[in-house]
Amino acid sequence: MYSQTQNKAFGGYVGGFNQFRHYARSSTPADTDIVTPNDDTPYSRAWLDLRAGHMILSLPAVPAPRYYVNQWFDLYTHNFAYTGVRTTGREAGNYLFVGPRWQGSVPAGITKVFVAEAEFVGTLTRTQLFGPDDFAGLEAVQADFKLTPLSQFTERAAAAAAPAFDWPVWDAAKGEGIGFISYLNALLPFVPPPAAEQEIFARFARIGIGPNRAFNASAIAPEIRPANEAGIAEAAQTLRAGAMQQKVSRALFGTRQELADGYITK
Repeated sequence: MYSQTQNKAFGGYVGGFNQFRHYARSSTPADTDIVTPNDDTPYSRAWLDLRAGHMILSLPAVPAPRYYVNQWFDLYTHNFAYTGVRTTGREAGNYLFVGPRWQGSVPAGITKVFVAEAEFVGTLTRTQLFGPDDFAGLEAVQADFKLTPLSQFTERAAAAAAPAFDWPVWDAAKGEGIGFISYLNALLPFVPPPAAEQEIFARFARIGIGPNRAFNASAIAPEIRPANEAGIAEAAQTLRAGAMQQKVSRALFGTRQELADGYITK
C-alpha cells in the first residue's frame, strides 16, 4: 500500500488513493509485483481511503465470454469482497464500499454494500485479454471501472477531507525485526480489532502495542528485550515453516470466516 499510494518513485505507483491504474499489456519478467502473473488477464490496481467518505465502484455491463473480477482485500489481508462475472454477474452495477465505523442508510441506485474491517482496502482486478488483437477491447472495459465518492454519486456536499497522515516509510529490514511494532501501531487506528481479539490486544498493550502509541525499540526494558526478540524470531520461524508446507496458494487467501485464527500466519 505504501509503495503504490505514496512512493512516486515506485514503478507500480497507482497515483494515490481512490483511483484505478490499469495495465493494458501482458506481463514480462520485469513485472515482479505478482509472483506468477497471468498473461491473459491484465491487471488493474486501486486502493480506497474510506476514512472521510464511502466509495462507489461502478461496473459496466460486460458481454460474454469476457471474464473479469475485482478481488478486494483489507489490511488484515482478508478477501472480504469479490465483484465480477462469477459473483455479481455481467450486468452493470454500483457497489458501495464502507469502512468499519459506517453508520447510515443505503442510497438509491446501489446494487450491494460491502463493509470492510479496515479504513484502507485494495483491489487486484483482472480483465480477460483474448489475444494480441484485443487490447482495444480490453482497454474499453477497464476504462469503465469507475470509483466515485458517495457524496458525488448522490450529488450531496463533498465530505470533509480525511485527516493528514504521516506515513511511515516502509523499510523491510525494520519491518522484519522488532521495529515492526512501530508500523503496526501506526496502522492499528484504521483496523478496529474484532470483539474476539479484545483480550489479546489488552495483552499486547503491556509491551507497547496499541493504536498511535509511540514505540522506541531502544527504550525497551533490558529485562524483557531478550523475550521480545525471542518471540519475534520464533514467530518468523513459524511463518517460514508454514510457508514451506503450502502446496497451493488458495490456502493463503479467504474471508475472516474461511481463515479463522489462521489469518495471522497466512
